[in-house]
This record gives sequence, structure tokens and C-alpha cells, in this order.
Amino acid sequence: MHTEQYLKFTSHDPLHQKLGVLRTLFNRCDNVVTQEKDHKQEKEYITGTLKQCNYLAWSIHKARKDMQDKSDKEPRKLVRKRSQ
Repeated sequence: MHTEQYLKFTSHDPLHQKLGVLRTLFNRCDNVVTQEKDHKQEKEYITGTLKQCNYLAWSIHKARKDMQDKSDKEPRKLVRKRSQ
């Protein structure tokens, strides 16, 4: 559930904390959302919400790239489908 209450980019908090908010949201999306259509919608929703919190395009792009780089380095986990 989104409250859309995130650390504002214009706050006096350190930059690494602001970027941590972004990485956490995108990481959650990558690990919780399973359908590709829903995944795309969730990332668009997160991006829109962050823009409302004054996050700049470069910071959103950097966080997404950091998450992509991290996932490229990690070995893929095997996911077993549950039999019904």
C-alpha cells in the first residue's frame, strides 16, 4: 500500500539516504511484483510519485541503473512453481 509519503528530495538529508529511498522502492517492485504488465505500471507509479516529492530525473535514473547493475551481478535464483 502506497502512502506516497517519502523523503523529499529537497530535504536536508544526505544524498545517499535519498537515493536509498529510490533503490528500496525499485527493489521492492522487482521482488514483489510478478506480472510484467503490473511491473511496468508499478515502476511508472513509483516514478510519478517520486517526481511529486521533487526527485530529479537523474536521481531516479541513477537508482534504476544501480538496481539493474546489482541484479546483473547476482546469480539468478531458481523459483519453483507450486503445484496446484
